[in-house]
Amino acid sequence: MANTAPVAFGAIGIPVVALAGVMGYGDAGMMKLSAMIARQLPFISFFIPLYVIVIMAGWKNSLEVLPAILVCGATFATTQWAAATYLGPYLPDIIASLASIVALILLFRVWHPRTIWTFDHEPDFAEKEQHSYSSKEVFRAWAPYLALTVMVLLWGIPSLKHGLDHGTLEFRIPGLDRGIVKNISRPGEGMGKTARINTELDKAMALLSASAPQATELLSQLQQLKAQENALFAIEQSMAGHDRLLTVDRLKAFAEIDNSASVLKKSAARSVPAGSALANELRVLQLALNDQLPVRIPAAFKLNILSAAGTSIIIAALLSALICGIDGTSRRDHRLPRSVLLPVDGPLRA
Repeated sequence: MANTAPVAFGAIGIPVVALAGVMGYGDAGMMKLSAMIARQLPFISFFIPLYVIVIMAGWKNSLEVLPAILVCGATFATTQWAAATYLGPYLPDIIASLASIVALILLFRVWHPRTIWTFDHEPDFAEKEQHSYSSKEVFRAWAPYLALTVMVLLWGIPSLKHGLDHGTLEFRIPGLDRGIVKNISRPGEGMGKTARINTELDKAMALLSASAPQATELLSQLQQLKAQENALFAIEQSMAGHDRLLTVDRLKAFAEIDNSASVLKKSAARSVPAGSALANELRVLQLALNDQLPVRIPAAFKLNILSAAGTSIIIAALLSALICGIDGTSRRDHRLPRSVLLPVDGPLRA
């Protein structure tokens, strides 16, 4: 039941990362997906502590520890929202759990329940239990969580991740890579999409100021794109009423339009002010082009061992082992698991 709150993020955000990959989102899309979950899940997270305590101890006993329940639920929900919104999907539940523990420790310094509830098989609580842990022992106990948090945060820094991505190996599957095409419209429907794009092209060209420094380049690109759309319209018109959707001429026309649209998008990003009427019109044009063009599905395996989140976890585990200490027997026992996890865990978590 307690896993209801963090289950959306799974193990360091793997469900969110996997969904973003399947949908073709980049890092920006993954962050938006994480933020959207963060706007829904904390409302459930806030009530989970109360739900668990009521089932375990009953409603009356739960009221006695209501301050602790509220502090735990509010801290977890708030921290989960903040971490998922601003840090991404990797650490919301780890950071939220640590924050909840700290919040409860601070609360219990100034407040205690009147009675201490125990299970039937446990002895009654007699008095406050005393511990004599040293600061070093406390630090070593927290070291794995601190190392994990720091390493995953470092691996989430865009500049570091981009640098580590240079070591990525990519294997494309011959015969399957980009061999599957989706979002193919029928010729009759395609004619309507082409007419809509031509209308948007005319609007964009009308918004271009002749005195603007980018006018000549953008106008040339828009005119080229319109000529290609007219050529595609003729192909669509000739195919109307036929069952075939993929022909050499049609695929070639789509490829030419896709290439011109990519060039136009780069030019607009470089020279058109954001928020201007022309920028908004070009955005509408890009959406229309995305709706028209077929999508070729890549079939490639990316071996990004260095930048994968799983690699940061392995490094955190090794750092924790150094801090906490591992005897010779444990090192010998873990030789095989380490040799397996290093090449496997990173790509799987990526």
